[in-house]
Amino acid sequence: MGTLLLAREDIFFLAQDYLDFKEAFQLMQTCRMACKYLNEDFFWHRCVRRKHLMLSIPPYIDWRLRTVEEKAFQENVEPYFKKLDDLAEQLQVWPAISLPSVDTLCAERSSSGDAVLSKLSVMEQAKVTWLFSKGIESYERKDLALSRKYLMAALDIAPTHDIILCRLGDTEFSLLHEINDEATKVEGKIQTKALYTKALACNPYSAYAYNGLALFEEDRKVKYSFMITALRLNPLCSYALANLGMELEETQREYSIFFLELALLVNQNLFYARTSLALHYFQSHRFDDARKCLSEQVRRRPNDKTSARLLSYCAEIANSIAAGEEMSGSDSEASADELVISEEESLASVSAMGDLSLMED
Repeated sequence: MGTLLLAREDIFFLAQDYLDFKEAFQLMQTCRMACKYLNEDFFWHRCVRRKHLMLSIPPYIDWRLRTVEEKAFQENVEPYFKKLDDLAEQLQVWPAISLPSVDTLCAERSSSGDAVLSKLSVMEQAKVTWLFSKGIESYERKDLALSRKYLMAALDIAPTHDIILCRLGDTEFSLLHEINDEATKVEGKIQTKALYTKALACNPYSAYAYNGLALFEEDRKVKYSFMITALRLNPLCSYALANLGMELEETQREYSIFFLELALLVNQNLFYARTSLALHYFQSHRFDDARKCLSEQVRRRPNDKTSARLLSYCAEIANSIAAGEEMSGSDSEASADELVISEEESLASVSAMGDLSLMED
């Protein structure tokens, strides 16, 4: 029989080629020897290279990889900023802070996240990134209790990282809608707002923090100002894009459609943006666009009864058109009005909840 030439630590290092991160963390709990060797930075450097895990979570971008469309948008962002400035002028609102140059802003935002992560060991960086990504995945599945668990564990490791603070805030804000006791809900709002406030203290240029704080503003102009600030800080903050689009849906349809479409370009997993956009399409008699939008929403969220009812109604209209039945403009407009009224309560709750940052998505 051949002699085993490998040292015990080499066995552990080779084992990582067959383990994902969760399994590696579970292996650490089996014995003191495993815990000792799997705490070595060398192990996690090897693991990270193989898994292509993004250890850094820069504050100015979402954690997911960019699509081709997002990259194209990012490279030609000037028309977007002009649209944002035109809207701000119409609304007579301005960013809540004085914004530095783009280069200075990127440097400041990068140093904020890097300063937090640089204090962690490689294993801690790997673990916090894994916990964070699992928290976002759970949030976008609307498994809010699990999302809270993952994000709180991530925050225990990096308590001053503004993105983790804000994403936990998003989860807590969504959970508020499941609370029936008013006193408990008020206390929950205070604690949730404190997460966004702390995130802003940790990073004065946190787009997610401004988007989160906008949710608590009753003054419409201040709310708009915070959302525009968030999008000036991070034009790809999908939750701020969606929330601004939904806030504008009654008064600025063109801008509302623009921001909702852009939000869905950046993040396909938003909770309510697609339904709001479909309503715009419906009211503009773009029934086929509305049907496609709602079909995708129902595919992604089978339990969304509001979207399912809207989709059924769009299908009836499409069948009528296909059958050559005559629909006058006034009849169509009346049908759209009736639909909005019949869905008023559901849509009101949709607008109140918003898409948040993100998260989820």
